[in-house]
Amino acid sequence: MKEGIKTHKKIIQKTSVKNRDLTAELEEINKKLIQSRQKRNELKRTIERQEKIITEKQLELNKIINEKEALREQIKSRLAAYYRMGNVGVLNVLFSNATLGDFLTFNEYFHNVTIHDQELIGSYREKIIKATITHNSLKQEKEQLLSNEKQIIHQEAKLLATRKSRKSLLKEIRTEKTLYLMALKEIEGAADQLTQTIEQLKKEVEEKQAKEEEESTKLTELTKPGIKSVKRSKKKGKRKKRSSPSKRNPSGKISF
Repeated sequence: MKEGIKTHKKIIQKTSVKNRDLTAELEEINKKLIQSRQKRNELKRTIERQEKIITEKQLELNKIINEKEALREQIKSRLAAYYRMGNVGVLNVLFSNATLGDFLTFNEYFHNVTIHDQELIGSYREKIIKATITHNSLKQEKEQLLSNEKQIIHQEAKLLATRKSRKSLLKEIRTEKTLYLMALKEIEGAADQLTQTIEQLKKEVEEKQAKEEEESTKLTELTKPGIKSVKRSKKKGKRKKRSSPSKRNPSGKISF
């Protein structure tokens, strides 16, 4: 029974160590989960800001493209008008009140407008290129942020799975510890009961032996006076036999 108690105590000690280690591990997992969720929430806010910037840049790009297309249509209209006018330009000079100088001035003006339109087109093209590069860069950053978020979610899933398994194991260990504590308590109770029973039996045996010794002593003391009286009576009888004259000499005379 002592070996059983010793074995149970060792098992309880081991389960206590496991319980402590698993509890510490669960605390660390919970800490990592809290940090991961904080990081994911911050990342989510960053993605939302990034999406807002991307939307703004897309609107800006669309505006530039629309302005460029509007300018292109104006240029096309002016060019079409100029070329149509070119066919009758000489006749206009001949039959109109306009002078040749006026006609040349118009051509120069139109040429300057055309150059200006080309510069505007070039400017819009550069803006579109820059806006497109910025937009694409923002989209790439967003994709990276989403990838990071996906990794964090994956890590959280692994941590949650680990926490679940550790909780299950911790529950089993605590149940095992409880059962062994109950068993140890029963064994110790049985050992105490057995010890009490042994002590009680020992006490009863000692009391019985003491009683028997006491009775033996009393019996010895009671038998001692009877033995002495018997011995005394025997001695008296012998003395009487020795001192009786009739038996020694019936005539009462002393014989020589």
